[in-house]
Amino acid sequence: MIEFAGKEFFKMSGETEIFGDDGPLFQYTVYIQNGIGVDRKRATRRIDVTLADPRSWIRSGNVRFQRVDEGADTDCFIAGPNVVDILCAPLKTEGKVSCCMGRNVVLNVLRWMNAVPHWTGSLNTYRQMVINHEFGHRIGRGHGYCPGPGKLAPVMQQQTYGLQGCRENSWPLDSELP
Repeated sequence: MIEFAGKEFFKMSGETEIFGDDGPLFQYTVYIQNGIGVDRKRATRRIDVTLADPRSWIRSGNVRFQRVDEGADTDCFIAGPNVVDILCAPLKTEGKVSCCMGRNVVLNVLRWMNAVPHWTGSLNTYRQMVINHEFGHRIGRGHGYCPGPGKLAPVMQQQTYGLQGCRENSWPLDSELP
């Protein structure tokens, strides 16, 4: 157990192979807050599988990811809303959304467990979207906007807040790739 923001977190051990062919390597460690009802192994696997998926950021051939036990440059947290507010400060998450703040990718357990009401896809596709969105910030991507009614939303669109006429989307569009 490790403590962050006054709460205990499990540091998820184990390392993955490197996902992606070329470009900067982002090494991450996953931390899951104790007592929030998340299956830690399944959640860690969902993060790994999403980042390793050929539809993710690695599709560009210009970025790589790897989960490591030590020496990570990125800490990925799944945390309760109050802790998210602390880890995301000075951003105002109001206990409702996830964020990337510096080296920290912070996933809000409220969204992890429930998605959002307007998301018509599965909980799994919502999780893929939020992982890709927040790791997109970590690799330097800014927010995107709906390109037009009925089109796929950019993964960097703040889809948690709404779709603005776009269709939900869990994966970076070609135009978003580094």
